[in-house]
Amino acid sequence: MFGLKRWTELAIVRRLRKYRITKIAVDSAHGYQQHRSANAAALIAYYGFLTLFPALLLATTVLGFVLDNNPALRADIVDTAIAQIPIIGREILMETGGLTGSTLAIMIGILGAVWGATRAFVALQDALDNIWEVPLDERHNLVIRRLHGIVGLLTIAAGQLATVVLTSIASYADVGLFTQFFIALSAVVVNSAVIGTMFRYLTAAPATWKMVRFGAIAAGLGFTLLQLAGTNIVARLLSGAQGVYGTFASVLALTAWISLHATIALFSAELNATRHRLQ
Repeated sequence: MFGLKRWTELAIVRRLRKYRITKIAVDSAHGYQQHRSANAAALIAYYGFLTLFPALLLATTVLGFVLDNNPALRADIVDTAIAQIPIIGREILMETGGLTGSTLAIMIGILGAVWGATRAFVALQDALDNIWEVPLDERHNLVIRRLHGIVGLLTIAAGQLATVVLTSIASYADVGLFTQFFIALSAVVVNSAVIGTMFRYLTAAPATWKMVRFGAIAAGLGFTLLQLAGTNIVARLLSGAQGVYGTFASVLALTAWISLHATIALFSAELNATRHRLQ
């Protein structure tokens, strides 16, 4: 229509598709467009934003109970897990006076985190099923999806705990650049394992570890780069924001940060599906 070609029909794109690596990249980008994964990433970011606050409330409260007599370990958790979240990580701890325990906070955190997480993970499961082109009548029912959402939340929590443990070990050794390299490598491994688990079990498609490992590693690298650089970038962008403007800017920036994670995850899933179809 209107004499315009689809971007996949452009001469330069056709030339790129002659090589396997670039063909996978092009076909994955086309699949991302065809499966409307950008809309799915926005939906995941929305529910992820709603999940983040109660999840942080739950995590800080539980840790306040468990680590009440271990301030050193609490400091490690702040530096490795909570403070990596741009804008609100350290601010929440500063405003609340640190990690403290509250039964009411735990109940609110559990209910809020479970509700938001199930909605976010349902959106993720829909997106993954679309990427693998699973027929509608073969997809998991609503109950299974909600259970998968809870499992997904626990998987992320386990990944954060693993990151804290590995970072603490590296910090204890403290051998300069090697420590930083070990921390970054540990983050890639943990992130890859977490997202690989999502790719493997949150879809009705018969995915295997071999089918999802490439995209899991790609997503793990992307997530780690965001964790290392994203927080500083967001902080600099918001350094001049104050008052009401700063509050709105913070919400938008944090939502965009979550959306970038969702985008990386879904594009990495497209890489997996594309590689499998080209075999």
